Amino acid sequence: ASGYRLVSSDGSAAIAMVTFTQPQLAVAQSTKDALIASFRDDPVAGLSIDFSSSIATDLPALIGPNEVAGLVVAAVVLFVLLGTLVASGLPIVTALIGVGTATLGALSLSNVLEMTSVTPILGIMLGLAVGIDYALFIVNRHRRQLREGYSVEESIALANGTSGNAVVFAGSTVVIALVALNLTGIPFLGLIGTIAAASVAIAVLVAVTLTPALLSFAGVRVLRRKERAQIESGCHETPTPATPLPTWRAVGQVAIGIVVPLLIALPAASMRLALPIGSSEAASSTQYRAYTTLADKFGEGQNGMLLVIADLPAGTTDQQLVERQVEVAKAISALHDVAAVAPVLTSDDHRIAAFQVVPEGGPTSVSTEQLVSDIRAASKLAGGIKLGVAGQTSAAIDISEKLADALPVYLGVVLGLSVLIMIVVFRSLLVPLVATGGFALSLFAGLGGTVAIYQ
Repeated sequence: ASGYRLVSSDGSAAIAMVTFTQPQLAVAQSTKDALIASFRDDPVAGLSIDFSSSIATDLPALIGPNEVAGLVVAAVVLFVLLGTLVASGLPIVTALIGVGTATLGALSLSNVLEMTSVTPILGIMLGLAVGIDYALFIVNRHRRQLREGYSVEESIALANGTSGNAVVFAGSTVVIALVALNLTGIPFLGLIGTIAAASVAIAVLVAVTLTPALLSFAGVRVLRRKERAQIESGCHETPTPATPLPTWRAVGQVAIGIVVPLLIALPAASMRLALPIGSSEAASSTQYRAYTTLADKFGEGQNGMLLVIADLPAGTTDQQLVERQVEVAKAISALHDVAAVAPVLTSDDHRIAAFQVVPEGGPTSVSTEQLVSDIRAASKLAGGIKLGVAGQTSAAIDISEKLADALPVYLGVVLGLSVLIMIVVFRSLLVPLVATGGFALSLFAGLGGTVAIYQ
């Protein structure tokens, strides 16, 4: 236990452990806030105090500066492309109505369903994205048809029957992908997917119902003044016929479209999953400062401590307790990448002994993942002593492994159902296979690019 320290070797940093009377997930945020306030209201002279992410948690706001900035950028881009306030504002209005409906619905369920704070936020993000996108499909088709000479009513019906059909199909595939998150077997993640899927479904319904109604109300005002003048004068656009693509160019484009994504996707083969840790917090936050201080002054392993629980045989005496604590500590410290082992708790009947294990690596390192596996592999020692690993670090590792195991099944279900839907929609086999292949290439290229840059 010599490597287990609460004061750094240079004496410049110290760790204060706080034990609550309730389990961690049951501790109210107000209690944690009061703890933080007690140090900030009556600071200890000469000390700078920071709090780990398990105490200081910033609950994200439903609507923040990022969402507002995104809407402003979307409005500017739409206005530049479409040229009228009516046409550019319509997709944003319908998206906001859909998101508002979905968010209020999600919040109304929070009294009966336990959900993480990010659950409604993901619904807002996806709802805004697809809500604007889907309405824009229909609006853009309608504008082109008006320029070609269709009447307002005829154009709305045709746009909703063509682009609206594409919206329903596109939304269905997104809903399938989100609902399929329930296949991971992780309840909170499945609920996040379900709420987000409901947001997308509402966005689809708003796009194919409210959008046509608003287009009817707007009339030809969705066009620029110059375009309206051309229509009134009887001048209409002539649809541009498709230009056949030479075979050599088509083959070259297909080859590039396959080879380049495959090359970018190669790093995805070494992708490792992990939950966010203190180092991913904002650099100005107290959680980030606490994490970096621990890593700098005590080593990376201090942020990834493991709680090992030993089940001791019945009838263990005081003398035997010490001997068995030493036996467990020796067995654990003999494993690779263990920096320190310290006994921290024992039950009154001497049946349970708890140990803090400090790994050499951080909470998301390969060595710490392997250490958790090694401890579990040596779970039964001589004398009937059984070991188990608990704590935040091991829980995060378990969740990441569960996600990795579920990923192939998840992708198989999503891709398979998407192919079936496309076969029904297009009444073709080649189109669904090409589309699914393109989706798979773009997905793995996205993952591979992310791994190459960040991992």
